[in-house]
Amino acid sequence: RRGAAAVLWIENADDRLLTIYWVEPRQPRVWLRQLSAALDGFDATREKAALVARSGVEALLDAGSVAAEAVALAPPEREPPVEAPAASKAPTSQDRRRTVAVGLGYEGDTFAREVAWQSGIHVEMQWSPLPWFYAGVKYSWFAPVSVSSAELSASVTRHPAELLVGYRLPRRLAVRLELGLIADYTTRSTVSADVGIFPTNDVHRLLLGCAERAGIDWLATDRVRLFALVGADVVFNNFDYLVDGTTRRAALRPRSARATAELGATVEIW
Repeated sequence: RRGAAAVLWIENADDRLLTIYWVEPRQPRVWLRQLSAALDGFDATREKAALVARSGVEALLDAGSVAAEAVALAPPEREPPVEAPAASKAPTSQDRRRTVAVGLGYEGDTFAREVAWQSGIHVEMQWSPLPWFYAGVKYSWFAPVSVSSAELSASVTRHPAELLVGYRLPRRLAVRLELGLIADYTTRSTVSADVGIFPTNDVHRLLLGCAERAGIDWLATDRVRLFALVGADVVFNNFDYLVDGTTRRAALRPRSARATAELGATVEIW
């Protein structure tokens, strides 16, 4: 409104605080007073605000100005921006490395000259005290090898066990190297024999040797590793299974050096 001696208004931000504003065009200032309703209640505080406004109007009419102390208006407070919570990072084997793993896989080798390739499965347990080193034990199971001729029929069963140590870099895809000591418990059983050949009792032997393997190791998830290895087993005390006749023909001739291949997975459990 033009020509006004003063402008007065009251703001009620909430039910706890009333703010009285007073502006005189002749003075480049804004006067204010705040009344809290925390103690007396909102109705009583509203009556106080009316009395303050009335006294200001009366002072303006009598003296031509409101006798009040100027108060600088503080800039409105801004609420700090709310930061979005940081996305939690899934733990990896680098953050929380486990040291015990169990594994299952396929295993094949060239056990004997009469058998082109023998396939089986193995189970293993590994212990890894360092990120790049592990030690473990392994047991393999192979199907019995059947040998038949005109003179006899026999089968050989194997139960290889192994103590091993290995090296792999702590990377998602890494080279893996292994060395092992093998104890292969074999049993020969005669199924049938021709006339004139006397079958013997079952023969049990323990073949000792060493293993060397190399391949790749892939960390598929935080716990699961996939691997593929190739190598060779060398047997120290190899022997042949003979037919005890006039010719002493060898019915089964295990190899002293055997090519091997493995494919499997390990799961870190602790």
